Amino acid sequence: MVICYFLYIAGFVWFILSLKKRYYKYQFGQYAWTHMILIVVFTQSAFTVANIFQGIFWFLFPASLIAMNDVAAYFFGFFFGKTPLIKLSPKKTWEGFIGASVATMIAAFT
Repeated sequence: MVICYFLYIAGFVWFILSLKKRYYKYQFGQYAWTHMILIVVFTQSAFTVANIFQGIFWFLFPASLIAMNDVAAYFFGFFFGKTPLIKLSPKKTWEGFIGASVATMIAAFT
């Protein structure tokens, strides 16, 4: 940030020192366009990078909860499962379903 700030100040000083009497309107117009392009490009890229770094949590969190739910359902069903959940999948049990639900809620809360 410090390097960017000093480069910006150096560019501003260079702009001031390069002003010519008959070309003020043109030079300030070019300076304004340069600022608009910088604002549009760098603001969008800064928001994109911030969204990636802050938004990665909202991808990893649900994905890890899904994986944790599957693992917990397997273990609870394997160790405590006796009551079948559905005829379509005979290895699924109510104990696995309830245990996975509770384990997922605890994991999400912590």
